[in-house]
Amino acid sequence: MIPGFYSKPTVFIGLAMHAERISMLKLRKIKKEIMIEGFLSFISSKTIKEQDKTNLFIEKIKEFVTHYQARYCDASLALPASQVMQKRIKIPNFLTDQERAFEIGSNLNYYLPGLSEPLHIDFIELDKNENDVELQLIAARSAQIESYLKLTQSAGLKVKWIDLDAYAISRAICWIEPTYFKKTIVLLDMEPTQAQLILLSNGKIISIFPLLLEKEDKLVQEIKRGLQFFLSEEHAISIEKIVLTGYYSDPDSFHSFLDAYFSIPIERVNAFQHCLLHPDLKPEKINILCSRLLVALGLALRGVMNG
Repeated sequence: MIPGFYSKPTVFIGLAMHAERISMLKLRKIKKEIMIEGFLSFISSKTIKEQDKTNLFIEKIKEFVTHYQARYCDASLALPASQVMQKRIKIPNFLTDQERAFEIGSNLNYYLPGLSEPLHIDFIELDKNENDVELQLIAARSAQIESYLKLTQSAGLKVKWIDLDAYAISRAICWIEPTYFKKTIVLLDMEPTQAQLILLSNGKIISIFPLLLEKEDKLVQEIKRGLQFFLSEEHAISIEKIVLTGYYSDPDSFHSFLDAYFSIPIERVNAFQHCLLHPDLKPEKINILCSRLLVALGLALRGVMNG
């Protein structure tokens, strides 16, 4: 590189840390195109000890970094939404972003009572009027974030952004299918040991509803309860679609199973329809993992959009 000359990064890594698995994606921005240069989807055994699982995840990340030459690339890291605290708050509309941050930090005990440990906080604007702005306050324990950063940095990645899995999925979904920016949809995001419903309206997350994973008939009742919760909280909405995201052992069977219980259209997305694929990657392998890689895609896209 010529001294004094700055070149924008063109390669971005998305790393999603799920409860039982990790997923990774390497994207390269080539003018107006995006190329997938590497991917990883790994799930651990349910019986493995926590420390052994952490060590295994580090090894898998290191293998990815080495194999796809991703060392010191800009990376986005996702925390599971289940591991953070979220709350809707209202503050005066005339405050700048810096003043909003000061206002929230100064009154954190009011917004999140009973918490004395250090926190990392962020906020997203949901709605506003002449007097107030409604924000989604997001808080995570600092120790938790630092442990994730230590893990990824030890594997050779340079973490530039930290995100929530739900927001990364939403970013990916709306990038894949831009018409969702004008719709109200629900994402049914599944993992091996947990799940969540994400209410998305006009491209913004309105609410998140955690699901209890039990038998399939119980899951249907949980989904119906979550949909009813959304409708009771947001009276003006009409849910147009349910979109399947996350980890499914048999996506076709699960899709058919849900179709039998819900009148709302249920869809899956082709996560990589707008991407080029590196010649060394096999389409049949990565296409099978489309749904599992959505969080990693949304994370890497954050780098593409901000880079």
